Amino acid sequence: LLAIPDLIHLLTSNNPSISEMAVDALARLGGRSLPALVAALKHRDERVRAGAAEALGAMGPSGALATGALLESLEDRAPYVRLRSASALGSFGAAADDAVPYLAARLADEDPYVRLEAARALYRVEPEREGYLDVLLAGIAAEEMDVRYQSAEMLGEVGMTVPAAVPPLARALDDRNFFVALTAAEALKSIGTEEALRALREHRQQQ
Repeated sequence: LLAIPDLIHLLTSNNPSISEMAVDALARLGGRSLPALVAALKHRDERVRAGAAEALGAMGPSGALATGALLESLEDRAPYVRLRSASALGSFGAAADDAVPYLAARLADEDPYVRLEAARALYRVEPEREGYLDVLLAGIAAEEMDVRYQSAEMLGEVGMTVPAAVPPLARALDDRNFFVALTAAEALKSIGTEEALRALREHRQQQ
């Protein structure tokens, strides 16, 4: 069994299998690794900072004890650290309600992936909060394929209660990327309202 400092050092590995193993091991240690992970959020290497945030998010309820430190990491200069910090906070759900205004601020992040992850986290922490939907509606028309794909996927998750999700998903059925179009179709099926199903039927008839 590797010591906690050794596992944290492995977060610097450029081999995803090794760094992911370290994240998993640190998360399974729970409270025993919590102080070291909180300290690692200040590490000079952004790979360590991002890995520490990811491990805290995977830790479950005990990871929520690091909410304050993760709020600071939402301001990290590295986009991937901000993304992982938002993801971790979202994984805590309502237990991270202190994070709501900080996540809302990240909806205007300069990085589209951070904006998307902040929207996802905000929905998980406080589904009634306004703002995340605007990010998803903009994301489904983004230049980056991954942003369009993830936005379509999440619109399917929230769209049952948000009628405004259907028109952009219907337009995404014609996306130039097959996987985005397929995800939009699955999202509309998941929403299952008459408007959503009609959009699917009309698209099939046009093919």
